[in-house]
Amino acid sequence: DGWCSPWQITPNSASPNGYQLDLGDDSPCSESGDSDWYMETRGLVGKDFIGQKWAMSPFSGLGFRHLSNGIAGVDGFRTDDYLYLAVGATARTRVASRGALSFTAEFDWLLHGWQNTFNSKLGGGFVPATPTAPAFTIEGFSDVAFDQPSGWALRASAKYQVTNRWSFEPYYVHWDVGDSTPDYTTATFTVNQITVQEQLGFYEPRNTTNEFAVKVGF
Repeated sequence: DGWCSPWQITPNSASPNGYQLDLGDDSPCSESGDSDWYMETRGLVGKDFIGQKWAMSPFSGLGFRHLSNGIAGVDGFRTDDYLYLAVGATARTRVASRGALSFTAEFDWLLHGWQNTFNSKLGGGFVPATPTAPAFTIEGFSDVAFDQPSGWALRASAKYQVTNRWSFEPYYVHWDVGDSTPDYTTATFTVNQITVQEQLGFYEPRNTTNEFAVKVGF
């Protein structure tokens, strides 16, 4: 769910075909059925401090997160790579005779993010005429890449060790990533059989992600 903007052209006497490419007004839109996935790897070190009833285990390390986002039936249209520093702690205690209960809280600081949007995978298309502009075709766009300098994440989980082999763990992850640096794409479009190229500036806006899940371990 989000917002979409249609492509439109407006008169521009400086353009060889007399028009410039632009975006129209936003309107609500939604899409489903696209392929979205992520993969994450983490290297953490920590130490156990064991008391009579509770054990505390602070930890820290580095993580790398790769996300792939499909759109309009194009797999991998957008990719995000996050390198982050993780700092957290786990508290454990015994429950009943054999069970164990633990709580983990973690803060992740985004060291650097790389975002790539593969506009060239979308190809082009035909835009019909309107009362204020003639019909035109979009031949395609060049890819864009953004650096994401700021962001953070919070993670929280509660794990119950049912037996020596089975565990049950609900968890929550919240990511908040700031605006990226801008980049420019080259748009190629044709009006009245005259093809021109135009530079358009874009950036990856601030975005948040909330992930709720339950992990069953064996």
